[in-house]
Amino acid sequence: MTEAPAPGPNTEPEGSRRRLTPRRIAIGVAGFAMVLAGLILSLPLVPGPGFLLIIGGLALLATEFAWAERWLHTARTRFEAASRKAGVEPKYAAIAGILIVVVIAAIGTWFVLR
Repeated sequence: MTEAPAPGPNTEPEGSRRRLTPRRIAIGVAGFAMVLAGLILSLPLVPGPGFLLIIGGLALLATEFAWAERWLHTARTRFEAASRKAGVEPKYAAIAGILIVVVIAAIGTWFVLR
């Protein structure tokens, strides 16, 4: 016997509309900003910080939007495939990407504050 899905943000009946709340709007704006930054950083189409930002943005959006959950699954699959194609384990590619984002943020902060 199959169990009913646990209640969560994306278990609404198909076609139902949720109200726009300040929280939902903030998550949407932040998620789209992360995805946009990831698209800009992944222009060379190599695994790393760009793909990680896209996945992070989609993960944030997936907390409120069902379509983002489907895209998140696709993005994770592509990240893993690109990492393996580059000869790198996805876990290590993710760690390297995070370090690159932190270094870029630190350098940017240093230039702004000096």
